[in-house]
Amino acid sequence: MPTWTRLGFVREGSIPGFYKRSDAWILGAVVSQMSSQLREESDAEGEDRAGSPAVRRERRPRPRRGYGASVTS
Repeated sequence: MPTWTRLGFVREGSIPGFYKRSDAWILGAVVSQMSSQLREESDAEGEDRAGSPAVRRERRPRPRRGYGASVTS
């Protein structure tokens, strides 16, 4: 537990034992079995993101704003 405290995880929040369980899952995972699952998930997520409101909003052209004082001579 001192390592978690050093990293700033003083409390585990509302899910008791979450960090311990997640570490055990990661340490017990077999990378060769997980890589295909991760690739499939990332491909599917990309399709979902393309139509999301956040992506559409980001693609929209933004009006330029002039900051600073205008100088006339």
